[in-house]
Amino acid sequence: MSESRQTLQEHIARLETSNASSCGCGREHPAPASHIELSNGAINRLPSMLRALQAARPFLLMDENTKKAAGYRAAELLDQSNIPCVSVCMPAQPKPQADMNVLPPLLQKAQGCDFILGVGSGVINDICKILGMHSGMRTGIVATAPSMDGYASNSSAMIMDGVKTTVYTQTPALVLGDLDILTIAPPELRGAGIGDMAAKAISIAEWKIAHIVNGEYFCRPIAEAMFTACGKAVRNAKACMRGEATAVQELTEGLFLSGIAMSMAQVSRPASGSEHTLSHLMDMLSIARKTPHRLHGEQVGYGVRVALFAYEALANIRELPINPFAVLRQFDQVRWKRDMCRMFGDQADRLIQAAQSEQRNTDAALQSRAEAARAGWPEIQVVLRKALAQKAVLTTALDAAGVPSLEHPEALGLKKEDVLDLFVHAKDLRARYIMPAMAFDLGLLPWLRDRLAVRLGVSQDRKRYFDPK
Repeated sequence: MSESRQTLQEHIARLETSNASSCGCGREHPAPASHIELSNGAINRLPSMLRALQAARPFLLMDENTKKAAGYRAAELLDQSNIPCVSVCMPAQPKPQADMNVLPPLLQKAQGCDFILGVGSGVINDICKILGMHSGMRTGIVATAPSMDGYASNSSAMIMDGVKTTVYTQTPALVLGDLDILTIAPPELRGAGIGDMAAKAISIAEWKIAHIVNGEYFCRPIAEAMFTACGKAVRNAKACMRGEATAVQELTEGLFLSGIAMSMAQVSRPASGSEHTLSHLMDMLSIARKTPHRLHGEQVGYGVRVALFAYEALANIRELPINPFAVLRQFDQVRWKRDMCRMFGDQADRLIQAAQSEQRNTDAALQSRAEAARAGWPEIQVVLRKALAQKAVLTTALDAAGVPSLEHPEALGLKKEDVLDLFVHAKDLRARYIMPAMAFDLGLLPWLRDRLAVRLGVSQDRKRYFDPK
């Protein structure tokens, strides 16, 4: 067993041990993927792993780039091992999207197969899991880049009617990472992976805040494992960007572990907070404007910068400046709907209806959350400061990864005004309780928005649906 695999398996064993001895979170955690391999030359074990899973006729999905990285080799190995497969290569143009509309033709081609096997990273991985969910087949992935954390997770980020949505699926049965392939992945993909790992400092903090305010389920062993993996990955960001094998290995271990943590927690909370919501909104803007979006991890990394800026402002508040009920007077349903239509366009009606059906913005809901957040404010500030203790190393890692600075969102195809809109409306994408939602409940969101506008150099003359005190 390679040192890389030992390290990853030790992480998994710790989580499984906490589960076996009745985890303090009170939940039984499902087992992670049954076949996980991360080592040099791992792709050569693909046929034996498929046989162990009794996969006799896999459906092999890749795109033109991932075919060059590992698809040719995967197909060759299956052929040499007399494992028949149906192979589909998605075109490079237009760029493949994880959109529900791509499923019907792929499901048709996958008929007669008994296993969905992807070769790729984000988009291919997401599509394969959804294919598995709709076909009833188990899934697996051959990772081609250390660019994102969803390889071993039980969820996919899919575009449904123009809205970026997290869809919970089954945990993959097979996750294979060949370090010989991952180490030579393009630098921008390694940078995206660093951005995605930096996000864990934010996601863990906001998971804990949701637990404090809403009583949301929280698992300390999983959170601690992710926080540790985040620190290890980002501390070696410069070496990873240079392509040093050990640093790439540590980054990939963290990304794999992140997916495992999501699967075991059965929610994406261990790896996704406001920074991921901001990235999803960036994707939606790109769809609406028919412009190419940037890499997921790069967008998430920029979201980390936004979150850290807000955390710093919030952590320095000694006393909440308003009565928690003041937020009720600030919220204007008519203005909110108008702003939602301006922000989300054709998708606005669906999001407004979801918020209304969940009674997210009723007086009772706002009052209840505001009171809970106010009561928990001292504990919330401790959580914020723990995340901020990592600010220097996170910022250094994001710089090394090439993530644009807070002041230069144009590198992501965004206007500065877009960043303000994304920040204000991150709470409106779905019911998940994240930092902008907490700030809104406490009446602090307009104040934070104005501070962010000053940092970005944006004029303050735009009329909003709520006004700061």
